[in-house]
Amino acid sequence: MVFFPNKTAELYEYNEATEVNPYGEPIATYTLVGTYPCDFQIKSSSDTETEHGEIRTDTYKAYFDINVPLTDTMIIRFTGEPDTYEIIGSVIVNDHGLINHKKIELIKQRQPTELTNNNDDGVNDG
Repeated sequence: MVFFPNKTAELYEYNEATEVNPYGEPIATYTLVGTYPCDFQIKSSSDTETEHGEIRTDTYKAYFDINVPLTDTMIIRFTGEPDTYEIIGSVIVNDHGLINHKKIELIKQRQPTELTNNNDDGVNDG
């Protein structure tokens, strides 16, 4: 249970590349796993400061229910928004208190990842 859900996250899982582009590079694809409520927050400037004193912009944190199937290779998009986010580091699981949850740190991608829905209508959601 997330106490302050303010967004609905669409979780997209990475699929093993089966095709290559004209340059011989693998084409990454992502499939919708599901949609889940989360508490999405902007990170403070003190949280985003690197060891060299640089402030990392466009970084966020999100809290999910403990049972949400998060993996660190997922791409996240929030319902109704075009931007996509990638997970920084690993999914943090907090299961030792009264409020069990998963926490992730996100960075907004400069170029949104092209995402497709896992229904078979052939429509691209990206």
